[in-house]
Amino acid sequence: MCDRKMEKRRWNEREAAGLAMAATILLSTLTAAISIVYANPIPVPTLMLQREDISISLERINNSAAKASVRGLYPFSNVGYKKVDMFFPVPREAAYAESIKVSINGRLLAWKIVESGYVIHGGQKTEFTYETIDGIYPLLKWSIEDVPENFEIVVEYSYTMSAEEDEFRTLYAMATGRFADTYAKQCTAYVNIELVDFQDYNALISLVPPPSSGIGSSRFQFTVDSDRERFNVIEESSMFNGLARDLYITLKSKSEQAWEWRPYLPSNLKLWAEADEDGIINLTANILFNHGGYKVDWGEAYNQPDSKLIIVDANIMEWTGPSPQVIMNMTHNYAVGPLKPGDYVINYQVNNVTLKTLTLTVAEKPEAKQEDLTEPTLYILLGLPVAIAIILAAKKISPPT
Repeated sequence: MCDRKMEKRRWNEREAAGLAMAATILLSTLTAAISIVYANPIPVPTLMLQREDISISLERINNSAAKASVRGLYPFSNVGYKKVDMFFPVPREAAYAESIKVSINGRLLAWKIVESGYVIHGGQKTEFTYETIDGIYPLLKWSIEDVPENFEIVVEYSYTMSAEEDEFRTLYAMATGRFADTYAKQCTAYVNIELVDFQDYNALISLVPPPSSGIGSSRFQFTVDSDRERFNVIEESSMFNGLARDLYITLKSKSEQAWEWRPYLPSNLKLWAEADEDGIINLTANILFNHGGYKVDWGEAYNQPDSKLIIVDANIMEWTGPSPQVIMNMTHNYAVGPLKPGDYVINYQVNNVTLKTLTLTVAEKPEAKQEDLTEPTLYILLGLPVAIAIILAAKKISPPT
């Protein structure tokens, strides 16, 4: 999809390989001011983004906490817009860390947190949520009035990462090209990833698509050799396309050498349920796994006797060692019933932990319409002597007196 130039540098000037990534701000254009015709052609109005400069620093505080700091610089060219709304996805921990700064040409902008955004294509407004393999990300939203012809947006934020079983994980949302309505022949992202005090940790840097995408992922794994390492990474987008994968960073302590199966609780479980006219509830579960090292026992869906509670208890295990580098999108169907009419609660559990709850109503089954035979039956009975008389007359037999 994209041609990538990769470069890894440590502070001691040694070089190795890295991964490519970039970030894109989601744009929702509002009011067009002018109509101009350019050769080549450039659609008007439009915003153009040809370069991105992103810095990501991860600094370990102790074995259970680390600080993540992110700074992105995005220089835009504007042709024709007077006002724009912008959306920027961030991790949920960062959204409420009170460290966010957004500025335009050095001037701070007011922003707020929203759970969904919108884009405008061809005059049509479409809402969206930002889905990742770690769930739905909240969005920063800000507005710009009297948009300059050229301007720079800077976004900065930091937050504390918590380790889970000696492992730090963070996702940087950069697959926003699927939403952006900007125009540029090509965008180049220059990214710096810095790791501080992670010596002897196993680092896994992945480019992963959003759950709704069918494209593949890429992974690069290495051992951190010093207490401060830096990766300079360049990614060039394909022509006339935005970036389509998020950056996922995993840092795991080498103190735990034994590989094993461990219970896993998915953060992106999706559930759908409906009841048919026979009182049967059909339930569908969907989970996107970021690699092939999972064992899934979907379990059974059952209704407790004389209860309006339906429970599903699935079991999922994750392999801590090497695993196939492939995204797995898995779906399973359940059927419960027939059930009596009423309101039911569905608890979906994984490893005995309730992850999602749905409510559903089983309606009364429509009664079958019975045909009213009163009038036709009476008519036939009344006409019976006449029919018999006609048959006897045809056979020239006198009816009995």
